[in-house]
Amino acid sequence: IHSAARVIQSSVYLFSSQLGNANLPNKMLQKNIVQDRLLISPVNHVWSPEPVEGSYYNTLCNIIRKNIEDGGDWVWLHNRINDKTLNASDFEILSKKFAVLFKNLGLEKDDCIHLVVGNYNESYGAIGGIWILGGVASCGDVALDDKAIAGQLKDTGARVVFCNEDTVANVTKAVHDLESKSKKKIHIFGFGQVSGVENVFDLIDAIEENQAPDPVVAKNPRKDICIIFWTSGTTGLPKGICHSHFTTHHFGGFVAKSQVKPNSPSVTTTCFFHVGGFFTGILALEKRMTYHHVSF
Repeated sequence: IHSAARVIQSSVYLFSSQLGNANLPNKMLQKNIVQDRLLISPVNHVWSPEPVEGSYYNTLCNIIRKNIEDGGDWVWLHNRINDKTLNASDFEILSKKFAVLFKNLGLEKDDCIHLVVGNYNESYGAIGGIWILGGVASCGDVALDDKAIAGQLKDTGARVVFCNEDTVANVTKAVHDLESKSKKKIHIFGFGQVSGVENVFDLIDAIEENQAPDPVVAKNPRKDICIIFWTSGTTGLPKGICHSHFTTHHFGGFVAKSQVKPNSPSVTTTCFFHVGGFFTGILALEKRMTYHHVSF
């Protein structure tokens, strides 16, 4: 069993720098961002870099389809905490369903969603959905208080935030505090049955994926940001590490080229939406692997 998560996590700060080489979406509140709190991961020196085809979403879906053509669909993600699985083909289906939901809510290119949910397989679909629209996914630590969450929502200008039963109280307070200071509506959804908010699974089940729009093409894949991972804040304010379409494609690539063989099983105890857990799952899609998530 190979675990790329630990290697990737230990590398995240090595490849972090100030935002000079990044293109943040115009809708993010850049003038309010503390410059030592939002950093860019400039992995532009990878070995034999492969191009991003339109966007990272397009690139990943092309890889998945090729893997399925070569050997058939496979169980890509096995969440051993709740014993639920996803096939590789489910990523694109879920992404299209979430894209329809976000479009119906009025989201568009450069808009941001924020996840404070932990380990739910469908979270990958939410991220794929905002990528289809040309937006940004932001992933925060589940242990943060309402003030930290409010800061992340403000910095990213997030229009939608996802929570679970453990995080709903702090998320709701953060959203209410922000909405009281501005006229912007922030939609709150629960992953599953969550007190006081709408269950996103009920909405997704009723959506047909063929209603999804065509994926937006990135203007500059090397610089345009598509995902942000926030640290836990144990050494101060949580820091957001920003990944472009290119770095998302290649951040785990240098690990895969040197250590991980295709068709190997992968296992991690890292939360899906800490950087290590996410990229281990992405590697599993690109390398035709099965990604097992287990508890500590």
